[in-house]
Amino acid sequence: MGEFLLLLGSYLIGSIPTGHLIVKKMKGVDIRNIGSHSTGATNVNRILGKNWGRAVMIIDVLKGFLIAILSLLSGFNLWIVGMAILLVVVGHTFPVFIKFKGGKGVATFLGILISLLIFCFVEFPHPWTYGAMVIVVISWIIVHKSRKMMGLSSLFLMPLIIFYFAGLTIFVNFSLTLTIVMTIICLFIVYNHRENWRRLWRGKESKTDLI
Repeated sequence: MGEFLLLLGSYLIGSIPTGHLIVKKMKGVDIRNIGSHSTGATNVNRILGKNWGRAVMIIDVLKGFLIAILSLLSGFNLWIVGMAILLVVVGHTFPVFIKFKGGKGVATFLGILISLLIFCFVEFPHPWTYGAMVIVVISWIIVHKSRKMMGLSSLFLMPLIIFYFAGLTIFVNFSLTLTIVMTIICLFIVYNHRENWRRLWRGKESKTDLI
């Protein structure tokens, strides 16, 4: 019963449509009909400005962080933990409260990533754990600040994260289960950005710098 409640709660918390609620309150419009039609922070930034975009991003990050921490502390097996962190991203992308049309999952995924990194830094004090993450962060910052495209930098981050967790599994015996789940989430987010891929190919991707 506890496992079911964790999984259900993960999906429902992920489904809280932060961007939709804030834009509806501030502008009286449905964010899903504007811009990229996403409820995520980047689209909120286009409509309400950078500060509101950042606020939505922080709240969506906290959704993923909260679920990941609760899952890791739950004592359930790692497949349940993995399903919980997957479901919070699925909930963000397909929220039950607004007819399954939400965001792309990046901010919620970042919350999950932060919680797992804290866990890894404590449990696996190894040069790969720290050194590889420094390389990932620096690489992402260079791409993001040079191009100022959230879509591009989000897409660039996903293979780096897959590479990082694969290395953790090889070098420090990190959970293969969680590495598989993180890889699935990364690929899911890449798929969610398929329109960004098309705009990048046509040279029409807009610049947005939230960080």
